[in-house]
Amino acid sequence: MIAAAIFVFFIGKRKLALLLISAFLVSGLFVQVLKRVNEKPRPGLFFKNPLQVHKVDGEILKGNNSFPSGHTTTAFAMFSLLAFSTRKKDLQLLYFLSALLIGYSRIYLGQHFFEDVLAGAAIGFFTSFVLMWLFRNKEWE
Repeated sequence: MIAAAIFVFFIGKRKLALLLISAFLVSGLFVQVLKRVNEKPRPGLFFKNPLQVHKVDGEILKGNNSFPSGHTTTAFAMFSLLAFSTRKKDLQLLYFLSALLIGYSRIYLGQHFFEDVLAGAAIGFFTSFVLMWLFRNKEWE
């Protein structure tokens, strides 16, 4: 997300760059607080039988702080802002599908449960929506 913010800054979209950085910081902070408060185990630690969890070679499946998914939060925050910044429906669909695939990958890799990903998606989207609303009338470009 930081790389995307730097890129859009250098192509002249300073407001979008600031929104990307803001969304990353606000949603990331919120997610980290929730992770520390909940300390929900990841699927590999939750299920006693390792055969109950899909495993990809090289992936560690244990640990706490599963809820919510930080990767999904970041993906939905970034791709929502990019979708809000264009009127092209095909690009908006591409951004949504990209965020959706990142969320799906977190479940596929055995790192999160569906509700972790759903919560991350909601946090990312609503963070971006609120920031866009707050900065809707600011002209910085």
